[in-house]
Amino acid sequence: MFETLTMDYSKAKQHLDRVIPSSTFKLRTYTSNGFSIWKKEAGPFIAFGFLFAVLSMVVSVVPYVGSFINQVFISPALTAGAYIFSHKVHKKSIDAEFSDFFDGFKMAKEIILVYLLYSLISIVFLIPFLYSVGFEIFEIWGQTEEMSEYFMNFNTNKFWFLLPVFCVGVFFFYALQFVIFFGLGPIDALSYSAKLGMKHFFWLIIFIIIVSIIMMLGLIGIIIGILITFPIMFPMFYESFRDLTQLDSYEQTDETRDVYNSLIS
Repeated sequence: MFETLTMDYSKAKQHLDRVIPSSTFKLRTYTSNGFSIWKKEAGPFIAFGFLFAVLSMVVSVVPYVGSFINQVFISPALTAGAYIFSHKVHKKSIDAEFSDFFDGFKMAKEIILVYLLYSLISIVFLIPFLYSVGFEIFEIWGQTEEMSEYFMNFNTNKFWFLLPVFCVGVFFFYALQFVIFFGLGPIDALSYSAKLGMKHFFWLIIFIIIVSIIMMLGLIGIIIGILITFPIMFPMFYESFRDLTQLDSYEQTDETRDVYNSLIS
């Protein structure tokens, strides 16, 4: 298994170095194709969305460590599973099963490492904002009167210090999918995601906003509605990644390059 992954890892980088510079962002295609994938398996996607929400909430309420565990592993692992399921629905030749939604947990080490590194980088870029607002905010956190007075006098221009953190989120948006479908390590996954994010920075922001609006349409139906529209983002984001990285071409050239199958077997 290690030898296969090492070979695919090298060829994956060669492929990505070739296709990313010439990639073009097709927003309408991604939303349309993503919706088609969701529509084919709407039932499983909706059921998964419900389980995703419940499991994330349950883990997050665990004292002290729950929120952290959810952010660096539970939610990313479930997200990875949703991308894997979308991939199987797209390929058609592979039967997608509900259990595929949980295949992300089979890549625990890879997912935890990439999200820990991403979190550390985000924290570094968050320091200027924390310094500007003053660390005393943590001392008054939860004290209603003190917090009310603090925010009444808060200088909103300080939010500009969050811009680098926002950019980091956009740059590393595709890191998880690089781990799943190309078998890249944490550093390379973040690096290639940054290359893709920087090339299509503004289109990617618009795309994320549009998908978010589609998800929020579910608020019209309150809780039931949002559970229906929430999982629609996974096939849409998968479709954008598949096209931008020419994933189909990569896998068709040599079946042994299907790194996803190697990782979870």
